[in-house]
Amino acid sequence: MSIVVKEWQPAEGCKSCMNAQRIMHDQTRISSAGSALAIKKIRAQEDRIKELEQQLKEAQDAIPVEMLDLVRFLAETWDAVDQFVYQHCDGEALMKYPVVQGTRNQMDLRAIGKQPYEAKRLKRAAEWLLNTGEHQ
Repeated sequence: MSIVVKEWQPAEGCKSCMNAQRIMHDQTRISSAGSALAIKKIRAQEDRIKELEQQLKEAQDAIPVEMLDLVRFLAETWDAVDQFVYQHCDGEALMKYPVVQGTRNQMDLRAIGKQPYEAKRLKRAAEWLLNTGEHQ
């Protein structure tokens, strides 16, 4: 004895069966439309990622990587000077000392200063800045 399973078909003239078939058809159509929308959103995100990658490449081409080392070195130096001033200066001298405004900014500067850098690149970064013609 074998059992044959067939796809469900609405009974001829049965209104509830026809409604069930219509509902299943509508759900399939909605699901397809939702998938198309999701695919469209994914493609838009992929295009945006490609655009951002291109902008990053252009920025990297415009500013040499040595500049990151220089920024990290300067942040580290500023943090060291800042800590020294707060430990060793009295109130009046401290009032004349230029500060980075805001605790969050100071913490960010300290975090940047703790990032590793290659000291051998600092000279090239300084030379690049001096040769750009933008200094006065």
